[in-house]
Amino acid sequence: MSAREILRKCRDERREVLLLKEKQEELRTSLIPRAIQYKSDVIQASGESDPLAERLADVVDMDRQITAMLEDMYQTEAQAWRIVRAMNDSRYRVLLMTYYMSVRTDARGRTTLHTLETAAEAAGYSAGTM
Repeated sequence: MSAREILRKCRDERREVLLLKEKQEELRTSLIPRAIQYKSDVIQASGESDPLAERLADVVDMDRQITAMLEDMYQTEAQAWRIVRAMNDSRYRVLLMTYYMSVRTDARGRTTLHTLETAAEAAGYSAGTM
């Protein structure tokens, strides 16, 4: 795999983890009102499935998926770090590390990937220096 492919894979895996975490948070948030209204002393004799239990199982499953994805992502990032550290120009190293291997928090508090513009800004570059 080429250096470019490894860096792109690193970014893609991070994006996938962020999306799954976002989906998981939405699912958890949707469970809060149901959990408050849930009557644990009610016994279901009809054999129908419990929607709250099913949703909780989905959250647990997502935790397992995220953990597995993070392990893969960390392995890819280790390869990416070796590639970036081998570069001679520290300006490019900082820019590449920021763009491919870090995240930012937007104005709404969401964690997102850097764009090239925000990566350059975070690395200390302005539009006038580029």
